Amino acid sequence: MQSRHGSNLSDTKINQYYEFSILSVCRPCPVGSHSVGDSSFTKVILKTPMSHPDPQNFAGRVIAWQKQFGRHHLPWQGRTDAYAIWVSEVMLQQTQVKTVLHYYPRFMARFPTVEALACATFADIASVWSGLGYYARARNLHKGAQQVCRDFAGVVPTHVDQLITLAGIGRSTAAAIAVFSVGADAAILDGNVKRILTRYLAIDGVGANLEKKLWPLAETLLPNALKRGDAIKAYTQGLMDLGASVCTRSRPQCSICPLSHDCLAAQRASQSSYPNRPIKKTLPHKVAQFLLLVHDNHVLIETRIEQGIWGGMMALPQLTEFMVKSDFVEQNFAQSGTKLALQRAKSLANIRLVGSETVKLWPKLTHKFTHFALDIYVLEIHVSPALALSSEQLRLKPWWPLHRISEAPMPAPFKKFLQKL
Repeated sequence: MQSRHGSNLSDTKINQYYEFSILSVCRPCPVGSHSVGDSSFTKVILKTPMSHPDPQNFAGRVIAWQKQFGRHHLPWQGRTDAYAIWVSEVMLQQTQVKTVLHYYPRFMARFPTVEALACATFADIASVWSGLGYYARARNLHKGAQQVCRDFAGVVPTHVDQLITLAGIGRSTAAAIAVFSVGADAAILDGNVKRILTRYLAIDGVGANLEKKLWPLAETLLPNALKRGDAIKAYTQGLMDLGASVCTRSRPQCSICPLSHDCLAAQRASQSSYPNRPIKKTLPHKVAQFLLLVHDNHVLIETRIEQGIWGGMMALPQLTEFMVKSDFVEQNFAQSGTKLALQRAKSLANIRLVGSETVKLWPKLTHKFTHFALDIYVLEIHVSPALALSSEQLRLKPWWPLHRISEAPMPAPFKKFLQKL
């Protein structure tokens, strides 16, 4: 048997590799009452087909399945342009394909080359990205494009070691770009692949500890180097498709999975146990206050600083820093918030307040980020510019017409709130 680098890889070494993997990372098998470290247990489990998968058989089944049942008509498929593939891989991080399909064509039409993206302002990028969430991805894509133009003469690299030097590109994303652009010899390990491999060999672990176990396995399971050709692309896409449509997080369809007959989790009916879930922590809760200034069906918005939450995007002016919810006394907010809102309103623009200078406090909005939840309090004031604004001035920032708020490069919670006004 050949290794993925073309050298001889004996059956003995494959046996030793999987014996080590099973004894190191698998849950105890319900065969007798032997412990994982018991030699007799080793002999029993290694006799079962599911404890001794054949790397080439594994890859061959995935490839055959992908060719017959996988996805073949996604807009980024069949392209060898590393830039186009890079954009798709970044968009697909933590986002479903059906969502990306609405954004990818528009993004590529607006920024068709890496040079176009590098030269764009982040506000322009954010306006196209708005709604996809995880805006750090867009910021890193922008920075990465600038790196390519500066360090690689405007040509997106296709070698994994070079790709991982770009902002926001990790080992798995770099591998995917290299595979789909030039058929590189590289393994991916995204969420779908982690789920497939942990179930296939019943591998325990979370976080970095799990990845340390899975990377060598992912590399060993690559198609045979001598027969690779386009097989590596079909194999990589097959893993993605299999994880997205068959070996899903909940309700996996094992009856139609090409790997089910020697999958440990399927044999033990323990699919829901893999990957192991880390102990769920209670999300920290924070609070922030924002100002809604309204004039003639326009709202005042400002561009946030590049660093931090919603960096570089447009948003309602923020009245206070993010604070821990336990330090926030809601019943005192109406009075203190009103005073603060009036002061900030006067300083933001050359305006005078209308009527009795009342401030409307909207019901709080709650938005969840990956690492914390945020309660958003919006205070609304209707204002009138001290100097009359022409229709042309109102079309310019920082005043934004409410009927065009969907076009604003604005975080989703603000956009949804303003669209209801």
